[in-house]
Amino acid sequence: RQASSPNAPAGEGVMPASTLVLSLLLVMTTPSLAVALRALGGRARTSTLSSAMGPAELPPPAQAPGRPTFEDVLRISRGQAAKRRGTGSRGVPHRLNAAERRDFDVALERRYVSLRGSGWRRERGDSPLWNVYRLYCDSAAIPCITVQRGQGVDAVDEVTVDLSPLRLAELGATAAACAEVLSDSAAVNVAVLENMDRDDLLLLPVWQLPMATVSGRFTERAEAKRRAAAVAQLFAAPGEGQ
Repeated sequence: RQASSPNAPAGEGVMPASTLVLSLLLVMTTPSLAVALRALGGRARTSTLSSAMGPAELPPPAQAPGRPTFEDVLRISRGQAAKRRGTGSRGVPHRLNAAERRDFDVALERRYVSLRGSGWRRERGDSPLWNVYRLYCDSAAIPCITVQRGQGVDAVDEVTVDLSPLRLAELGATAAACAEVLSDSAAVNVAVLENMDRDDLLLLPVWQLPMATVSGRFTERAEAKRRAAAVAQLFAAPGEGQ
């Protein structure tokens, strides 16, 4: 039941998870959306978020036992055993090499991870960088935002916002807000998570949760990164990144 890395071939954080991040409310009001839109050049459109979201909160760690600790995320990224059993899996590679470690550190600062293509590493048969960053996002209760850098002359970059680390059963308003900032033609696919058993949603490790995504495609890399950063701003702690 494990989730696979984005676009895997066929056959084949600045801030640690502090108490502030772990207690982050998903009450993304009109001002927070306005901050993200200002990052895109000042577009001002009415958001459905404040009216549809309501006073929802992310499941705190005590109610989402499947969440790992930031310490365990770092441990398994180094190939060490996690303190809590079930944080990682032998079938899901998380150990980073030196280059991936540098990219992971950058991702923690930017609040999105940038991958060359899917980030696939042939000798591991998966993308350890994406796996570790998604695990980190689960520990911090934030979406896993990925910029997949296309390759070649006519390359197209894809930005994917995976909402599964939020561990919320109702994602419609959240996905709509992400789509509004990300792209006018963003693709939304969150029903697979909304239809999950509630206990599974809270108890399973994130690598066993299906992805719940909002995605957009861009021909300009700078624009892809700008949109990813703007979506990340929606989930920033009060005063962060403004």
